[in-house]
Amino acid sequence: MELYSGGSFRRLAAFGEISMIDWDGKASALVFVSGCPWRCPWCHNSSLFKIADTEKVSDLMKYLSKKQKWIDGLVITGGEPLFKDDILVLLKEIKRAGFRIKLDTNGSNPKLLKKILDLDLVDYIAMDIKSALREKDYDRATGVKACLKSVMESIEVLSSYPRHSYEFRTTLIEGIAEEDEVLYNVDILPSGSLWALQSFRGENAASESMRSLPPISKNRLEALAQKLKDKGFKLRY
Repeated sequence: MELYSGGSFRRLAAFGEISMIDWDGKASALVFVSGCPWRCPWCHNSSLFKIADTEKVSDLMKYLSKKQKWIDGLVITGGEPLFKDDILVLLKEIKRAGFRIKLDTNGSNPKLLKKILDLDLVDYIAMDIKSALREKDYDRATGVKACLKSVMESIEVLSSYPRHSYEFRTTLIEGIAEEDEVLYNVDILPSGSLWALQSFRGENAASESMRSLPPISKNRLEALAQKLKDKGFKLRY
């Protein structure tokens, strides 16, 4: 197996949970990797901000070999899987074992995203759109400065691939990603794309101040979804 220059993967944080909702109804094994360049104050996986080498890839592969008959694929999430190019090692190992892969990403590493797609190492991409695609909004949503350029490049990368191979995903959050922020993006994201909406729940938010934020109501979410449908997007919520 061709490896990246570092030769190994040491960011495997957790695995073992089976989900029916993280990949469009498929039975998926969730694999969490650590490390992320952003510090979103509303992140529910802030324990994975820093790199932690908790689990062994060999143990993951043994686990998957026992579950192969019962799962449709894997969801690689985090943290940010594309934080470092060592993710190539893990993806190649999983692919070699015959599993389908959905990859979650925040769009912070467009060059690595393109490489992964060109190497055909994943079957589906879910990219987060955190807020309005304006620098001040993204700085606030991600807790870091000047990250928007990479996000825009990642959108461009995905737009050159078939629509069925990716989706955009937005968590609706009071003060960060409300209706106005989402609608701002309709002329930027590729029309006809799938856009998944979900409402923020703050119990495990990285910032204590955000844990008491109320979720966006179902009625507001449905009204926004209809507006996006009218603009030509496919919706899941």
